[in-house]
Amino acid sequence: MSTLPRVLAPRAVLFDLDGTLLDTAPDFYLALNALRAEAELPPLAHDLIRPHVSHGSPAMLRLGFDIDATHASYEARRARFLELYAEVLASATVPFPGVPEAMTNPQYEKLSSQYLEPNVIDVRGRLRVLMTVKPKRQSTAGMCAVLDFEDKGGPIDLNFTQFHPMPGGQLKFCVIWDEQTKLFWATANLVVDGQGAFDWFRDGEKRGNVRYASGLGGNDRRFLMLQYSVDGLNWFQAGCVAQAAKISQSFMYARPVIDGDDLAIIARSSIHAPNQHDADHATFHRVKNFRSLALKLVPEAEE
Repeated sequence: MSTLPRVLAPRAVLFDLDGTLLDTAPDFYLALNALRAEAELPPLAHDLIRPHVSHGSPAMLRLGFDIDATHASYEARRARFLELYAEVLASATVPFPGVPEAMTNPQYEKLSSQYLEPNVIDVRGRLRVLMTVKPKRQSTAGMCAVLDFEDKGGPIDLNFTQFHPMPGGQLKFCVIWDEQTKLFWATANLVVDGQGAFDWFRDGEKRGNVRYASGLGGNDRRFLMLQYSVDGLNWFQAGCVAQAAKISQSFMYARPVIDGDDLAIIARSSIHAPNQHDADHATFHRVKNFRSLALKLVPEAEE
């Protein structure tokens, strides 16, 4: 009589949102047709675009402009397509409600706002999504979007719930769960001068070593911070993981992994790169005994 292998309890469940649980093809429709509009070309039908979306930007450019990597305009069009895609990412999957006017400076009303780059977290059995929010080109920093799943027995719905304060929420952040402390831990970038009170980023754009700033400082990527939370919404600072000296430098898009008592972190980094966005290094960081940095957030039982 054969013995069935013992099935281990899963330590994690991974969700592939892009094109699996969520239909993200509409984001490609918006980006490609926006690019065609800039070239004074008519929009393509969604049904024509959908079969090509899984093949990425090369397929989009081949469909939209009949060009490939050998064409003289390919790289410029591809770069612009990716910029447009970043602006609309997830806005068609879960409609972006727009940032309330009272939460932004009217001085920057002509600048665009987006939300993108989701983190899926499990808060006591409730699946939530925290997303980067870039209000008016990050002129308002430290805010994320909260989305919630709803399962009615059919397709899983994902709906916008609210905006919520999130230190570093204006740039891609990464949230993980630590079972030992029962806390969420996140890496994020904090901003020093979000609305350009100083000329650092305006001057940087003139020199060409700052990108995507619109003369403001919300795209500052110098300070890589570590923070923790018990509910995934309210965050305490654990400290600074890395700091760059110049606005043309950065430690960004960091991914933490628990390694025993330590936190190992890899970051996309600009050290000698042309600007703070186009990285030239991957840097590795280790926070030893990271759990000792956390305050006790859970209250003691009342007598």
